[in-house]
Amino acid sequence: NSFRNALGAKPNDVTAQNKINEIQQILDDLKNAEQAEIDKKNRFNKAIRQADERFNATSYLEAKKLYEDALAIDATSSYAKKQVKECVRLERKRSSAQEEREYQKIIDAADKRFNDEDYDKAKEYYNRALSLRSNDPYPKEKLEEIESILNPSTVSSPELQPLGDPFDNSIMDGQALLRKAEEERKLLNSQLAKRSIDDIYTDE
Repeated sequence: NSFRNALGAKPNDVTAQNKINEIQQILDDLKNAEQAEIDKKNRFNKAIRQADERFNATSYLEAKKLYEDALAIDATSSYAKKQVKECVRLERKRSSAQEEREYQKIIDAADKRFNDEDYDKAKEYYNRALSLRSNDPYPKEKLEEIESILNPSTVSSPELQPLGDPFDNSIMDGQALLRKAEEERKLLNSQLAKRSIDDIYTDE
């Protein structure tokens, strides 16, 4: 006001006019900055509101994008940062649960084909399950079981203890029997011959 009064007293006072213009510029800048901050806050609140709506609707990926949009407006927002992390956590949890359901469906289908003795189809499902979870022993065991059913000859049997050479033993046993039979025949002939001689002497 003092500068305006001075300018009123001296209309052509350049110094007073410059000061008035400078002050007015400062006031305009403050007003514009205040309006810009209001606009920024409004845009941020709108992004957060939309993000919260998608979050509550469990559309976590959409919500995450909107929270990130809010952070692009105000990078200092701890709430938006927390919600981005929460969206990621919940989406991973849901994806994991969905993967578990899908995997169990494959196992159930494989078991059904197995029980129906449709082994080729069962193998297909068990192999699919194994490609998803190579560390799960169940499909491996079922595939081995199917292999033993379809190709029983390829399944290893218990190893027998060696009993010696059956060929050599059979020959040796046969030779022993032959020798024994020959000895018994000779003994019998000898006894018959002796009996015949005894009979001759008896008749004389």
